[in-house]
Amino acid sequence: MALVLTIGVTDRTSVLRKDSLVIEQQAADFITTCSLTLFDANGDIIITAEDDITVVDGETYFGGRVVDINYSLSTKNSRFIHIRCQDLNYQLGETVIDSEEVYTAEADSDIIDNLFDTYLPAVDSETHVDTIQDPLTITFEPCTLRSALSQICTHSGGYFYIDVDNKLHYFSEEANAVAWWLSDDPDQVDSFSYLLRDPAMESTAVTRLDGVYVIGAGVEGWRGTHAPGDRQALVRDNRITTEAGRDARGDAILGKYGDPQVTHTVSTYKSGLRAGMDVRLINSLYGVDDTFTVRQMLIRWDRSGTPYFTLTLGSVVNPSLISERTWIDTLESALRPVSAPRLPTSSKGWAHNIVFSVSDNDTVAWAGAGVITLADGTAYTIDAGNTGNMAAITYIYFDLDTSETVLQTTTDSSVAVGSKKILIAVAENVADATKYATYQVFGGEGQSSLIVQGNIAALSVTTNEIAANTILAGNIAAGAIETDELAALAVTAAKIAANTITADKISMGIGDNLFSTADGLLLLGPNCEINPTEWWSARKQKATISGAFHQEAGRWPGTRGLVIEGAATNLCTNPSIEVDTTSWAVVGGGTIARSSDRSVKGDYSLKVTPGVGVWDGAHYTDLTLVNGEDYIASAWVLGAVGVPYFIGIWDTVAAAYVGSHTNFTGTGAWQKVYTVAGTAAGNNAARLRIQKNNDVSVAPYYIDGVQIEMTDYATSYLDGTLGTGYAWTGAVHNSTSTRAVTEVNLDALIGLVSSNNTLSFRIMAQMPYDADATWPYAVFNVLFDMRAGADNNNRIYMMFGPGADDFQVY
Repeated sequence: MALVLTIGVTDRTSVLRKDSLVIEQQAADFITTCSLTLFDANGDIIITAEDDITVVDGETYFGGRVVDINYSLSTKNSRFIHIRCQDLNYQLGETVIDSEEVYTAEADSDIIDNLFDTYLPAVDSETHVDTIQDPLTITFEPCTLRSALSQICTHSGGYFYIDVDNKLHYFSEEANAVAWWLSDDPDQVDSFSYLLRDPAMESTAVTRLDGVYVIGAGVEGWRGTHAPGDRQALVRDNRITTEAGRDARGDAILGKYGDPQVTHTVSTYKSGLRAGMDVRLINSLYGVDDTFTVRQMLIRWDRSGTPYFTLTLGSVVNPSLISERTWIDTLESALRPVSAPRLPTSSKGWAHNIVFSVSDNDTVAWAGAGVITLADGTAYTIDAGNTGNMAAITYIYFDLDTSETVLQTTTDSSVAVGSKKILIAVAENVADATKYATYQVFGGEGQSSLIVQGNIAALSVTTNEIAANTILAGNIAAGAIETDELAALAVTAAKIAANTITADKISMGIGDNLFSTADGLLLLGPNCEINPTEWWSARKQKATISGAFHQEAGRWPGTRGLVIEGAATNLCTNPSIEVDTTSWAVVGGGTIARSSDRSVKGDYSLKVTPGVGVWDGAHYTDLTLVNGEDYIASAWVLGAVGVPYFIGIWDTVAAAYVGSHTNFTGTGAWQKVYTVAGTAAGNNAARLRIQKNNDVSVAPYYIDGVQIEMTDYATSYLDGTLGTGYAWTGAVHNSTSTRAVTEVNLDALIGLVSSNNTLSFRIMAQMPYDADATWPYAVFNVLFDMRAGADNNNRIYMMFGPGADDFQVY
């Protein structure tokens, strides 16, 4: 083999001062540097900073770039060129990820390969890249590629470097020990010689320690011994946030300084080592036969041009401490602010959309598919679960060290908080089996408050603890304070503000209560508790809900009303374009595409970019009519301002619209548009057309929330993703979808109406259309319909007639 030095594209071996070439590998940082000197006899060699450089002698010993050049004179016409170089790892700090990159539940190796394929494809990011964490959810804001890899390693505990062949290594622990060893009595098969002229051993106790006190961010404690007379040290590092991290740092320091520091230096011609590997060393003079870690390796060439390796060997690093990356040479304080990757999980900022519910007096449950999202974009999808039968206050928390998908429960509050933990909710059972357990969700609303009368010790809250004017009449529930709960003379005239007690607030106590929980008033109002199966009145009476559970924003801020509708089927198999544009096609010229630019249902919509043809647009193609059935269609459309469009169901055989099409004009905002209902003239293929209406505009427009129904009136949008009572009939986002009829059952409250001579209803109804909009019927649009009896012969219903612009109640 022969040494070849290439700088730029030029072979500089002939002008290399061979004894000047030194390649240094450091195990601490997985980096390699190179220094050398060239003899420039005529002063005409040109070396430029950032020139590529390789050192090859049978194998590649170094690859990188020139970073530092110095010149010194040899004679009047000649000079020496002193060069320093860095390895290929520089690329990581000079490659910028210039846009947000989001990865959800992917293997770390796949994330790394995608980043390199996108931003640094020249590096091989597959051959030596291990999978350490799968799945990993992570978001990168604009940063360098080195920073992105460091963020991944914060999650996985891995390491990385780029080798001389421009291959990325990503690993938790590389194969460290070589199969052979170095000996002063080698057999040249399993053991090999080293140069006997320079084996050296150094032992120093200057830095030896018995114990170390580690102070982190919120955690601190001793490792080792700390009795009087012991040699002790103190280290501060706000990047340490867990007890495990504290202990690992302390153990790493004691692993380095717990014994006198012993290092061995040997040189050998045996190749196959690199800094960070372990090798056995036998030396009879020093009585050494042990395995050591190569902390540093220098590669030089002797006068004959043969490479030899000078090794600095130290104690083997405990693999369990490698994750701390603690190659400590000096004890130093790290008093910098806590870095974001090492902040406790709960301190990074978080939110969630987990839905909680209560089923009895001692069990609180949460639905699956809820997501906890950290401020850095990391998201965790949570499985369904429950507290089990509670006997005491129960803390519901998320613990990254235990599970990324399952919430944990405990009755010990100290267990529910800490690094990598988030307290999500607190729940408590109630003794009365006819009532429901209470819970409070942090970041959401709970089922009543955990601070109830039974949780407050007698006389613990007095007037001294209550600020003036903080408890007003509006804050006290009716009947909450009875006369037998007031001490004699506790309420005097001096404590009652002027004009606060009026005649309508005084009950004379004559006769029975007007209402009881079994006989009388039922109020299902905007602030009453409601979930997919139950609706609780203001007086804790329960109505049962079955079928589709669908709420819309109410008339008053912060309120939501229950939408009660009949069963329905959406015949459009791809209504919100969440996956692809299946069953949609271009009409005339132009293009269609799935787009996240705009949406009103889900995350995507159909973007239609028409051509100059005046009827260009898009149509839904997977529709077959049934002879004699009524059809109506609706869709959300964001059209270009001032551009005319139309929507209609086109019978391709009859060559006519079912009912008729509807014209509308784009406003630059979403608007819901409808076809005019009509009856199918045969079992024919049909198309739902949404296209321009005689206009040359090529401005794009968007379609979303498409619904085709076999009925003569339109209902609210439905697809199989909307929750309770909604379902796909086949593949998700590629089949028709259904909605079950919504029913509110009051059978359990029959006592409210039985044996009473009169029955009164007060209903606040939110109209589905504006008064001047097109309603499904000219008369008899039913808004409320209550039926009772075997033949529904006891009935109350309210209708709106847009023709006469009036309401009718029967």
